[in-house]
Amino acid sequence: GQTKWTQKIDAVAGPAIDEDNVYAVSVNGEVQAFYRESGEQRWSNKTMLYRGVSAPVVFPGAVAVGDEDGYVHFLSPRTGEEMARVRLSGPIVTQAQPFSAGAIFQTSKGEVAYLSNR
Repeated sequence: GQTKWTQKIDAVAGPAIDEDNVYAVSVNGEVQAFYRESGEQRWSNKTMLYRGVSAPVVFPGAVAVGDEDGYVHFLSPRTGEEMARVRLSGPIVTQAQPFSAGAIFQTSKGEVAYLSNR
């Protein structure tokens, strides 16, 4: 193998990828998107700093992250702007698992929720 590109980011969880971007969340809660082919930063969203943001998960037409307040934030894959958010019963404690046209989230209060971007 040959390294195509690298970016330095202090992250506690793995990235997510779609056909255009690689998404990563830093330890301070900054969500970033990098162009998949070049590694150049596409956008950065700092509106969730210090909210204990989870690893990103890709939806059709969105990328989502959970936070320690129990919110799931849906961001535009093109701009990083928040398109919507949903509140669950408590902090998101595990990495969301992609499933069909959405993802499954779990909270610290035992709630398991299947969310989709439709």
